[in-house]
Amino acid sequence: MADDLGFNRDIVISKSKNIVAPPSLFPKYFGLSKELADSGIGQFEVSATPLQMAIVANSIRTGGY
Repeated sequence: MADDLGFNRDIVISKSKNIVAPPSLFPKYFGLSKELADSGIGQFEVSATPLQMAIVANSIRTGGY
């Protein structure tokens, strides 16, 4: 799901001007369920950008599209 929401890869903002947002990497393994929950909202080891959180919010708003 994290990959579908733009984590673990660059987000292309403008192809013509070669502008990309750097990736936020979502870890594959967690020691505690709290770490997973914190990472899901852009905390803990994941540093989510505002653009990525906007993509997440839009996916929730549109029912996953």
